[in-house]
Amino acid sequence: MADDEPLVVFIDESGQASIKDKETKYFSVCAAISSEFNAHSATQFLRKLIVKHFGIIKPGIHEIHAHELVNPRGDSLWRKVPLSVRGEIVKEFLEKMIALNFTTITVLVKKQYIERELSELRKSPKVLTKYIAELGYGLLFERIFLEIKRRGKVFFVVIDEGGKNKQFIENLTNSDFSPYLKPLRKDVSQYLLGIGLSPSFLHAGMQLADTVAYFWRRIYEDKLREPFKTFVDEKLEKLAIKSPSGDIYGYGIKIWG
Repeated sequence: MADDEPLVVFIDESGQASIKDKETKYFSVCAAISSEFNAHSATQFLRKLIVKHFGIIKPGIHEIHAHELVNPRGDSLWRKVPLSVRGEIVKEFLEKMIALNFTTITVLVKKQYIERELSELRKSPKVLTKYIAELGYGLLFERIFLEIKRRGKVFFVVIDEGGKNKQFIENLTNSDFSPYLKPLRKDVSQYLLGIGLSPSFLHAGMQLADTVAYFWRRIYEDKLREPFKTFVDEKLEKLAIKSPSGDIYGYGIKIWG
């Protein structure tokens, strides 16, 4: 990999930011960071992995979407794949992403905490939902910019075009939740090459962001089950960017609430 090769930052989310949704305790958003070359290699690997199990790739159907692998819907093609095999697919996928030097940053926002802390302000559910999404993305971009600046690289951001909260990417440096974003504003323009939307099935990096966001959320909601429970947390820790102190909770994963 050339020293001046740009980085690609893939972003996806898991769980519902909506305060009305009681099924998910956390709203989770993840950035998967890679070189352009390794991002392309990852997608080639993933396509071969899908073909190995299905013999064909159908865009938008055959992809690593964590929720579908763990709890496939009635009409999902993953439903025909035994749970043990789905576990092996996820494990093989994560191990390959580790081998390709992908790194991840994840932010988890505990919705109940936000609702409790802002209860005296009597905000509407719509306002609280917006607050949760903005908080998650604001803190994520804070971590992304600090990491990119540390590496001294330029980078692209790629967002899932189907993401419900992609509007919060438009003004990356405007956040009331991060003490770092505004001072970093001038620096960001030196590093950020652009922001694009893309279908998730085109990029293994996007599917990794979805997978990591989903499994960290399930771990903290205490809803992770076998066979994923035996290996997922170890793989996620290997992918997570380490803080200067070596504690992933300070950098690779940030929990609010």
